[in-house]
Amino acid sequence: MNWDQLDWHILDRLREQFLRGAPGDYWRSAADLANYDFTFAQRIGWKWDAVLAELDRLGWRPPPGPVLDWGCGSGIAGRRVCEHFGLAPRRVFDRSTLAMEFAGGERWRGEPPGVLVLSHVLNELREPPAVIEQAEAVLWVEPGTFADSRALIAVRETLRDRFHIVSPCTHRAPCGITGSDWCHFFAEPPKGVLADPNWVRFAQRAGIDLRSLPYSYLVLDRRPFAADGARVIGEPRRYKGYAKALLCEATGVRDTMIQKRDRPLKTIRSGTLLTLP
Repeated sequence: MNWDQLDWHILDRLREQFLRGAPGDYWRSAADLANYDFTFAQRIGWKWDAVLAELDRLGWRPPPGPVLDWGCGSGIAGRRVCEHFGLAPRRVFDRSTLAMEFAGGERWRGEPPGVLVLSHVLNELREPPAVIEQAEAVLWVEPGTFADSRALIAVRETLRDRFHIVSPCTHRAPCGITGSDWCHFFAEPPKGVLADPNWVRFAQRAGIDLRSLPYSYLVLDRRPFAADGARVIGEPRRYKGYAKALLCEATGVRDTMIQKRDRPLKTIRSGTLLTLP
């Protein structure tokens, strides 16, 4: 697939179905998956890149065992995880046979996964998939909307007694997010994308902002793991000489002022892990 081969009618139909939020089989043909994987799925891949980079900063490595991309779609999430960590084998599961064929890997036969990968599936779930109980680790990424964030927090609350939380939380205590706040972060597109005329044309037609890649995520592990500090939720607000950021830590969530004299403000970004008084 390349930009000259894109079928814009397929992309328009998929976009309309995504906007309706209507659960169902999106895929009518392998061409649907190829067009999706080349465009919309790449933006999901950039969110996964941000999560995987944070796991590197934390020094986390996945446990042994197969990787299961559950609800795989075109397979972008499972491929990103396996390529990043050099993992194999990769199993795929989706209610769509077309999707599993396109995603590649081996079809899941019910064996317990070492790493369970879940990506953008919450809008079609009534409850978390039962396979979570068999997994050694869970890597889960969703859109950064209020509803999706709150739904993922609800999942966290049901699992925190059985898993250690690797990220974004630095604790296993009850989530401190309340009111109008939600746990979300912003990824950055690869260099050159914003100036690429093909991506600009796609974004204009699809009605998306290439600069804005909000996401929510949750990484769980059966093995003990703890990260120290407070996580910046959402985007920090920068002012002259200081910044304000919503910080999440074991004692709760707090809106905090950070002085320029204490830390370079340019280093405070969405998702940054800080150690503050």
